[in-house]
Amino acid sequence: MKDRFFNEWNRREFLQGIGMAAAGMTLSACGINADRSAKGLTEEAAAVKQIVDSGTLEKPNLTIGYVPVNDCAPFAIAWKKGFFRKYGLNVKLNREASWATSRDGVIFGRLDASPVVSGAVTNARIGAEGARHAPLCAAMTIHRHGNAMTMNKAMWDFGLRPWREYNGNLEEFGKQFRAFLQVSQQKKKFGP
Repeated sequence: MKDRFFNEWNRREFLQGIGMAAAGMTLSACGINADRSAKGLTEEAAAVKQIVDSGTLEKPNLTIGYVPVNDCAPFAIAWKKGFFRKYGLNVKLNREASWATSRDGVIFGRLDASPVVSGAVTNARIGAEGARHAPLCAAMTIHRHGNAMTMNKAMWDFGLRPWREYNGNLEEFGKQFRAFLQVSQQKKKFGP
């Protein structure tokens, strides 16, 4: 039986074996390293002169979590340029998989700080949406989200205006917006 296995492969078995081996190598090469955190100092950061002695700080070694979206830019740039080092901080940036893991990292003490979406702090304080009840506070607001609804010419021609022009009457804005959507859908169904 053992001799048959090595000596009598047919073409199909050989190709299947090679295919499985190639697939296995390909998938293993695609594996994401679990620790993709920024390590050490960049040349720029190493050249920065410290103006605060890290020995005078209560906690000079910090682990800051981040979700790799635009929100992490201030932390990534500060690490790369040496701003943390300048003020005596040894910061390790720790990549997080989601906003929830970022929030939970702070709650359970794995992270010292982390930018999280604005609702995460409130949810943690009241124990909503699966968050463990924890006394978190938002030390600073990085941004208030630049979400916007951009109007096209058809909306403007229909009579829709920016919401601020409704002087707080968002119900009227909503009615006009729904009317625009209904007219647009009818035009798509029946033509202009």
